[in-house]
Order: sequence, then structure tokens, then C-alpha cells
Amino acid sequence: MMGDAAHGGYTVTGPGEAAALEVWAPDLPALFENAARALFTLIAGEEPFARETPPNHGDGTDPVTRRLEIGGRSPVELLTEWLNILNATHKFHHELYLEYTLTVTENRVSASVDGIPIDPERHDIRVVVRNVTYKGVALDRTDEGHRARIGLDV
Repeated sequence: MMGDAAHGGYTVTGPGEAAALEVWAPDLPALFENAARALFTLIAGEEPFARETPPNHGDGTDPVTRRLEIGGRSPVELLTEWLNILNATHKFHHELYLEYTLTVTENRVSASVDGIPIDPERHDIRVVVRNVTYKGVALDRTDEGHRARIGLDV
């Protein structure tokens, strides 16, 4: 379990064919950020988060920033699409995303994600996530903020 009372946290169940993320936070932007951290913890473990972003070397290890705009009809759809688009972007560009700046409304996520190129000598990709599923997905308001359960096909 990762997290604290002020920012929320997450747990990762799996890997297995049906891994799951349990995520909680005081507000929706923090929930979406924690969900992204949980996804990349499942994919690459906690080690990339423990390291500092590498300096600009000009050798392909330079930090990267991607802008993402995602629309949806509900917070549940937004959360699922947010994670699916992050996962697809990670696979397409061969990058790990470690920092997230988000604005979340009922039907839109605007995000800037900072990451690093995957270096096979430094990063152990443990799991390939095929899809973030709608099966069993739940997003609820609680007295402490928000809580979500997200299923993954791995």
C-alpha cells in the first residue's frame, strides 16, 4: 500500500490475468494521479519513482513531457480512458510517466505528464497491461473524498 492521508494512496493486486488497482484520494485530480502511479507501479515497480528524473544528457535519456486531453461522459469513463490513454502512450513511446499535473472536471481531463524513456538496463518492465477494463470498475464518493477500483487485463 502506498500513500498518506493528505494525498490518498493506492494498492495494486496482481499481476495476474485480471490485476486490479484500488485508489483513494481527497479529490478527483489526486485520485487520477494516484491511479496513474498505481498503473506504473504495476508495470515497472516502485524503483522508477524512487529515482530522480535524469538530467538532460542528449543521449535519449532526456525527460519527456506529454500533454493529454481526454473527454468522457462520466467520471468513471474518464478514469478508465485516462488510464487506457496513459498505457497506450507509454507503449507507443516506450516511456514511463512519473509526474502528473491534472485538471479534472466531470467530463474532461487535461494533463501534463512527465516521464523518462524506458532504458532496458535500468528499468524492469514487469507487466504489459493490455487494457484497462470497465468490468468491475467503481468510483465512489466517501467521507474522505473519492475511492475507485479499476480492473486491468494483463
